[in-house]
Amino acid sequence: MVEVVEFFLKMDPGDEAQSTQPPFILHFGLRRAQIEGARTQAVAAIKGIRAQRPFTNDSHAAQFILANSVITGNLHTPDVRQVLQLLLVHLCTDGAEKRDTLSKARMMGYLMAPSPQALAHAPEASGYGAADQTLANLMQQGISPFRFRFAALL
Repeated sequence: MVEVVEFFLKMDPGDEAQSTQPPFILHFGLRRAQIEGARTQAVAAIKGIRAQRPFTNDSHAAQFILANSVITGNLHTPDVRQVLQLLLVHLCTDGAEKRDTLSKARMMGYLMAPSPQALAHAPEASGYGAADQTLANLMQQGISPFRFRFAALL
C-alpha cells in the first residue's frame, strides 16, 4: 500500500490519460495516517463556511469555495491554500465509495470543467471582461461556474 496519497484539483483536459497529469491547480500529498485528521479539520472549516452562507450540503460548500478561489486566483496565500487542501480532502472522502477508493488509491482528486449553467449564461461577446462578469454573477447567485468530477489513480 502506498504510504502517501496525492490529492489534486485541475481543469478537466477531456482526455482520461491526461486527467491525473500536471498542470494542477492544487496538488499535495498526505500520509494515510494524516488523512483522518485533515477530514476532521475540514469539518470545522466547512462549518464556518456554512455559517456565512446557506449551502445544500458540506460538499456543495467545499466545491463553491474551491471554484471561487480558482476564479479569484486566491490560491497562493499559504493560509488559503491550507484551507483549500482540507476542502479537497473532504470532497475526496465524502462518501463510503470514495473512502473505499482511498484505501487503494495512489492519487485522487477532482477535475473541473465549465458547468452547464456557466455555458448557458456565457456572453455572446468575446473577451475576458464579459466572461469575468458572467462568472462573478453566477458566484453571487450561489451557482458554481464549474462542474466537479471525481478521479482516482489506483
